[in-house]
Amino acid sequence: MKKLTYLIAIFFLVINLTSCSKDDSSEPQSEIDIISSKSWVIESKIILPSINVGGMEISNIMIIESEDTRNYSFKFNADGKMLQYDSMNNLIFQTTWAFNADKTQINFGEPLIYNYPVVGDMGFSTITIQSLTSSKFVGTVPALYDGTNYVLTITFI
Repeated sequence: MKKLTYLIAIFFLVINLTSCSKDDSSEPQSEIDIISSKSWVIESKIILPSINVGGMEISNIMIIESEDTRNYSFKFNADGKMLQYDSMNNLIFQTTWAFNADKTQINFGEPLIYNYPVVGDMGFSTITIQSLTSSKFVGTVPALYDGTNYVLTITFI
């Protein structure tokens, strides 16, 4: 009788652990679902080749940005609007966005522009997607400055 009780308990434990919850889905999320599911903040902006600022080699150009700029957030709405907020959650920029046909790039209606010491204004209107998951979005932006071709890799979390 004890064996039967243990077998029944194990049976129900296995059923409970392997059953699906209401939130489980076998269908993968689309790129639009993923990118519009949250507000994104930039974790890093790695530039290659690195730049020399005041005798210091810099590869993550976020260290030369203001504290406020480092805390901007970005919301990609499913309706094609991209909203940029400052660290106090005030809307500071708005444009449109869309994936290209094969969803390997994001194109903006108006370029995103940043001002960097030494370099000046840098803007981009396209991000080439390297990876996109529900927790991390990595994209690259080519840039030409003073005769040098750079690649900026932006990681959003």
